[in-house]
Amino acid sequence: MRQIILDASNENASAKQLSVKATAILDYLESAAQEKGFGGYVTEKLNTLRWHTDAAFGSKKNNGHSEEQHRVWALGEINALKGPHCFGRRG
Repeated sequence: MRQIILDASNENASAKQLSVKATAILDYLESAAQEKGFGGYVTEKLNTLRWHTDAAFGSKKNNGHSEEQHRVWALGEINALKGPHCFGRRG
């Protein structure tokens, strides 16, 4: 997911293909989180990651921020999801 977000800033990359890949990954993560009973923080982070990812790939729902800014925020959400409060990992 991180690489997809980073690739989005490459002007030779196909935004449509990257968006489809990102959506598939997010769908999987959301399904896994629901299946495993993760809620609250994980769900919030995945929802926010999806919103920033959509905005990074050109969604008009961007609150007036650039696609690049949303890519930065999406990377922050990915880092948060790797933290000890997500997916049963404890520090």
